[in-house]
Amino acid sequence: MHRSSYYCRYFVLPCCFFDFFGKYQRRQCKKSQYREYVDFINEVSVACGFHTDEDCLRIPSTKRVCLIGKSRSYEQAEEELAEVKRTDYIRGRQALTDNSAVVTQKEHSGPHHHGDGQEMAKAGCDWGNGFQPREKIETVRNCAALPRDFVDGVVLKVAMALLGLTGEKREEEEEEDKIGKQRIRWNAGGSLSVREVAELLDQSTLQTLKKECGGLQTLLKNNHQVFRGIWQFSQIHI
Repeated sequence: MHRSSYYCRYFVLPCCFFDFFGKYQRRQCKKSQYREYVDFINEVSVACGFHTDEDCLRIPSTKRVCLIGKSRSYEQAEEELAEVKRTDYIRGRQALTDNSAVVTQKEHSGPHHHGDGQEMAKAGCDWGNGFQPREKIETVRNCAALPRDFVDGVVLKVAMALLGLTGEKREEEEEEDKIGKQRIRWNAGGSLSVREVAELLDQSTLQTLKKECGGLQTLLKNNHQVFRGIWQFSQIHI
């Protein structure tokens, strides 16, 4: 968050009680667990150089206190010094977590345990290496951004394959109009497994779908008005 940009702003709704390197260890028994954790997140925000505001959301939840960081507490020219302070703070939190874990491990291991936690202290010491902020514009990968002609082509091909299955019953139903009741016969289509549907498509189409989250199944679900899927059995019906 703080490394994305000096102008980065944030909103957070604290929920699960975790520290940087594991579960959050309580320090003040006079406060509720939730209040103490919100104060801890506020502490992290201040350590990262944010002016932090607190608000309460109008939502049906007991955990509705949110924190907002809208501006920095230092000038942009002081970014290098602020990064050193943040690093020291995070490593300090890691040391507290490691010491707590060592004490707990000794209690469970008995008096013959000789571990000093040095290996744990080494883990995560280079916590910031390789940090890469996500792109400003996230790529939509739910098949919604695919060309309409492409989607229509896949849907039509699958639909025609289901309608063309032999040995399937044609269902009948009665429909009443101005003339009176008349019998309507219609092709109910068949069913195919998702694997069988994939075999109907060429490799270039499959490669395009592979780049999307959920691939072929997502595309078919997006067109649920055409298909009726029993997804737990990987079956698709028209």
